[in-house]
Amino acid sequence: MYVDQPADGFLWTQQLLKVRATFSSLLHVNTSGTSTRQQIHMESCVEWRVQSLTTVVHMWDEKEDHRASVTDSLCPPAARFFCQNGWSWYNNRCFKVINSPMTFHNAQEYCRTVGGHLASVSDWQHQNFLHRLTQGAGQTYVWLGGLYYQGRWQWADRSALYFSNWYYPYPSNPSRNPCMFLNSYKGWGNTNCLKWKSFICSVNCFCCV
Repeated sequence: MYVDQPADGFLWTQQLLKVRATFSSLLHVNTSGTSTRQQIHMESCVEWRVQSLTTVVHMWDEKEDHRASVTDSLCPPAARFFCQNGWSWYNNRCFKVINSPMTFHNAQEYCRTVGGHLASVSDWQHQNFLHRLTQGAGQTYVWLGGLYYQGRWQWADRSALYFSNWYYPYPSNPSRNPCMFLNSYKGWGNTNCLKWKSFICSVNCFCCV
C-alpha cells in the first residue's frame, strides 16, 4: 500500500492540528529520496481505510484531500492457555500422570472428578509427548483412554480412534482384554480392565484473554 505525501505538507499539518486536539497522532511516513510515495507493510488483520470528504476510497490521490486511519479492530484478542501446577500442556489440553494405581474404570472415574478423562492420542507428536511425560514420572505402564466396545476401539472421550501405535503382539483378544495401556518405551497394549496401573488424565486448559 502506498501513501501520497504532498510536497507542501499542508494536508499533514492541517490534520496534525486536528488530531493533536484529541491527544492523538497522525501516522508519519518519511519520503525516501525524491519519491512522494512510501510503501507501508500492513499485517493482514489490520484494516487500512482511506476516505475523501464524501466517499470511501482505497488509494491516495495527490489531487484530493484525504484522511486515513488505522484500526486494529479486526484483530482478535490473543488467548493464553495455561495448566495448573503439576500438569503439562499439549495442544490446548493439560496432561498429568497419576502415580496411584487403579483399575481402568476407577482411573477413568478419577479423571472425571478433576474435569477430564483418560488421555487419548491424536498423532505421533502427541504419542511422543505422552512417552516423555510417562517416563518423566518414573512410569512404564499407564492406562490410556482406549476401550474396545461394541466391536471397535474408541476413546474414553467418545472420539474415534484414527491413529494407532500398537506394539507386537497387541492388540490381543480385545473382547476379553478391552482396556488400553501405554508402554512408554514401545507403544500401546491391551489387557484386562481389572488390573491396577498408574494412568494419564487429560483436562481442558484454562484460558484467559
